[in-house]
Amino acid sequence: MSYSIVFETKVVRLPDGRVIHFDRSGCNNDNEGRQKDDFRAEIYTEEKFIEKANRFKQNSKPYKAGEGSWDLKIGNRFATYYDYGEHLLRMLKRALSL
Repeated sequence: MSYSIVFETKVVRLPDGRVIHFDRSGCNNDNEGRQKDDFRAEIYTEEKFIEKANRFKQNSKPYKAGEGSWDLKIGNRFATYYDYGEHLLRMLKRALSL
């Protein structure tokens, strides 16, 4: 079974209100994201980033709800897409200012 792994997520808030989402992730069957400097980045308005996070949460439930199914790993923790959306919102709250 192949699944995504999110190794690291960083969010940086720009002076104009936009955010940069740095993502270091890969798949359990490849070498993507295994290097500490292997990030992908996308720039969003804060509203679009929140919309993206909320789309992950739609039609999904937290892993801790006890249904036993999971979609990806965040670090070494099993997670659903709902959990990933929550993770993105949490990282937005912790965003560093540039």
